[in-house]
Amino acid sequence: MRGRWWFLILWPLFLAGCAARVPAGAPPDASGPALVTLVPEPEDDPSASLCASVEALWARDWDQVIAALEYLQAAGQECGPGRPTAARLYAAYYAHGLALEAGGRPREAAARYTQAQTLAPERFEATDALTRLSSSLAPGLEVCTPETIEAAVLLPYIPSNAAGYVAVDGGDLTLDGALFLVHGVSYTPRGWADSRFWSGVDLVAVRRELDLIREAGFNVLRLALPYDVLFMCPGNGAIAAPEAISRLDAIIRLAAERGFRLVLTLNDRPDLSAYPLYGSPAHTTARTLFLAHRYRNEAAILAWELRDAGDLDYAPLEGEAAFSREQVLAWLGTTAALIRSQAPRQLITAGWLRDEAATLPYVDFVGLHHRDDAIRLRERVARLRGLTAKPLVVLHVGYSTAQLSETRQADLLSDALEAMAFDGLAGWVIWTAFDVPAEAAPDGVDSHFGLWQADYTPKQALTVARILLYPGQTPEDPAGQ
Repeated sequence: MRGRWWFLILWPLFLAGCAARVPAGAPPDASGPALVTLVPEPEDDPSASLCASVEALWARDWDQVIAALEYLQAAGQECGPGRPTAARLYAAYYAHGLALEAGGRPREAAARYTQAQTLAPERFEATDALTRLSSSLAPGLEVCTPETIEAAVLLPYIPSNAAGYVAVDGGDLTLDGALFLVHGVSYTPRGWADSRFWSGVDLVAVRRELDLIREAGFNVLRLALPYDVLFMCPGNGAIAAPEAISRLDAIIRLAAERGFRLVLTLNDRPDLSAYPLYGSPAHTTARTLFLAHRYRNEAAILAWELRDAGDLDYAPLEGEAAFSREQVLAWLGTTAALIRSQAPRQLITAGWLRDEAATLPYVDFVGLHHRDDAIRLRERVARLRGLTAKPLVVLHVGYSTAQLSETRQADLLSDALEAMAFDGLAGWVIWTAFDVPAEAAPDGVDSHFGLWQADYTPKQALTVARILLYPGQTPEDPAGQ
């Protein structure tokens, strides 16, 4: 580590002509006047070396300054009294954005402004800069009035008391050094067929449903996060919709209080036409960074699932692909790096339907989606075992009683879960908790994957899951029967 940071500090000092003026309008460096110091010796404390490099390279090499400040920020360290690292990092992000914009590199500038906005959403400079760039980068996007932005008050998120982060140890997931097996279910409140529940659901009903799921023995919830509901005014980057984000805060905390760990699925129902996700539009990137930064200290978050069935965007089950495999995977790698920069203690995965091996370079554990039989699942697992030692988790397994009897649904699910246990997978997430009542959505296949019917009556599949969750025991009747 010391050798690497020594190179980081030393190399820019040998570059000729690297001096650059701070662009007009940059927010002041909150540290006070910058003093150029001598390059420290390699055996010096790394933090002292990094602080010295920040002083020496401020306004001369923003990439190196930002790298040093990000390290200090992650380590919770400052370069002396009255020099808050977060304020200095904000200033560096913003000033570098101005320099990039002046150099004719607006997309790179927008990325730096986005980082600044995410780090300090209460500051106005980065938001104003993103608004200025929005007309050229994404013309036609709605822009908030200053009054709307000012009224969008959002209290800081206070993490739950969940202890420890789920981690990867070889081919397993662990929590506080003990094996952690994912036994989860995807959750949408009963009666809400789409993601508008983030701004409308009754939290009393959520409490009741989370109790029902927890009493059944599940330990993980998978939640899909729709950007179009959680945010507003995309022309401004990441402007939170206060009611929706506050409800997300509350549901995360309610889940954590009940002992759940969470898989948060990003980019639910993304824009794939006007400003396609895989072009990394500035406003989408800003929203991803906002979420990762806001919940970076929430230990109940097991993982960020970057995209749900993203391989269908380059290898659809029918019709022509809208994107190339290279486009989607390049986006996946970039997004994984962004999340890690904000939330390094939480894991990263991606739930692919068929081409999950393509995600291996970018994820901490491999996520699979599966709606086929157990034989094909075991074939997929065998192929993956030959490619990676990373943990494998089936993030989506389920069967609809619109097509099958409850008995057949239970049999298929039993076979799949038993195959996962036999093959030593790190766990599974069943799609989904509840059927959707007819009044909430047109009746169809997707409305009947639940373990509970729409009136909370348990299906046979729930009994199957409980038998596997309580091996050697006779499970009590699930709550709601």
